[in-house]
Order: sequence, then structure tokens, then C-alpha cells
Amino acid sequence: MVGALVTQALLTASQHYEVRNYGLGLLRIPSPAIWAVFVASIAWSKKDAWKLVSSLWNWRVKPGYYLMALAYPSGVAIVSLLILRAVGLNETIELDLVEPAKLEFAWLCFRISTVEEIAWVGFLLQAFSKRWTLFQAASLMGLCWGIWYIPLILTNIQVTPNLPLLPLLINFMSIAAICGWLYYRTRSAGVVCIMQLMTNYTTQLIPVLPQRGGETQYVAFVLVKALFSILLFAVWGPKPLFGKTNEGRSSLEAIPALP
Repeated sequence: MVGALVTQALLTASQHYEVRNYGLGLLRIPSPAIWAVFVASIAWSKKDAWKLVSSLWNWRVKPGYYLMALAYPSGVAIVSLLILRAVGLNETIELDLVEPAKLEFAWLCFRISTVEEIAWVGFLLQAFSKRWTLFQAASLMGLCWGIWYIPLILTNIQVTPNLPLLPLLINFMSIAAICGWLYYRTRSAGVVCIMQLMTNYTTQLIPVLPQRGGETQYVAFVLVKALFSILLFAVWGPKPLFGKTNEGRSSLEAIPALP
């Protein structure tokens, strides 16, 4: 995490202040995954490090989980906007079909989703789950994930401008919890990656980001997502939500039979 954050800060600063970095700026997006594979190969084993990548090719998953990966992001966004409309804080929902239709946007989302799966859901969640319950481990993973974005937020590089930091961190903690739950159920990084792709597309299609819908809509979107993540664990488990795991065990180990 320290290596990824320092790399992010240095490369973002070089881009922001237009300091020549000799092409190293290309590493800014994949750097968390590079650090994850590097550290995993030393701290665990090369086989475990390879699993962080190979899990992306595990597609043998029940159709219901694919449906969740595709539908949950837009569902949460629409519900949050409908709630605002019901209380008189939102009158229209205007979809943006221009930006998501661009090939450049699709390629960017693919790279970001793949890197995020390897680094955060793949490596950091596995590390944290050896000490804490899955919900707690995933939430802490999401906090680190959100902190990694702070240099980009402060410099307005490749992100939506003027994102409020506290809702941003809660947003990533909620996303991480949902990703952790889906990975726990499927052991498929590929399905989680699809869900991340849909999350990125949803925030462009549906006006939930501050630059299009205002801060109120963004906060509502984050709160509904946070509530959904808590209910997901509270209803379908695993439980308890908080606490430490037994020594030598992982909260990712007890995978239930797929329904």
C-alpha cells in the first residue's frame, strides 16, 4: 500500500507540475497491480502471486452472480435518484450516452478494473482477511483503495473534478465490501472485474457524480450503496461483520455452497 501510494503521488505530481518523468507516467494506472504481484511473490509465493492474475480467467460462476455484477451499480444509482425525487431534491434523470460510447473510455475502464481487481480485491483483501472478518477486511481494503485516489482528486487528473473526500472514501469502502462479498461467493476475479466495469459505466451514464448531478446526488448515491453493502452481509453473510479471525485462518476460507 505504501509503495503504491508513493508511486501514485510521485507520478501524479510529475504530471500535474509538468515535470519530465521519462515515460514512467504510463505506470501510474498499473502500479498498484505491479506492487501487489511483487510483494505477493516475496511474502507468499510465486504461485500465489500468479493466482492474483489467473483468477481473472475463472468464469465458471452461477448466472445469478453475473446478473448481480451487471445490474447492481445502475440499480443503486437509480434508487438513490428516485429517493431524492420522492423528497423533492431531484426532478429529472438525464442519461449521458456520449462519453461511455467512446472506445477510449472503454479501454480506460478495462485497464482500471483489471488493475483494481488484482491489487485491492485480489491481494489486499486476501492479506486483510487473514486478520479480520470479511466485512471488516473489505472495508479496510476499500479505505486504502480510496486513499490511493486522493492524489488524483487533489490534482483533478483523470477523475471527476471536485469530488468530496469523505463521501469518496465511504464510496470505495462500500464498493470494496460488495466486491469482497462477490469474490467470497464466486472466487472469480473475472466477475468482480465485470462489476467494476459496470460501476465505472454507471457513474458516466447516470447523473450521480457532482459535476453532473451535484454533490447532493453523489452523497445520496454513496449512502444507498453503503446501506446495500451492509444489508448484503447482514442478510446473506458471512457473519459476524466485525472482529478478528482465528490465528492461522482466513475469513475468505469458509466459502458456502453456491446457491
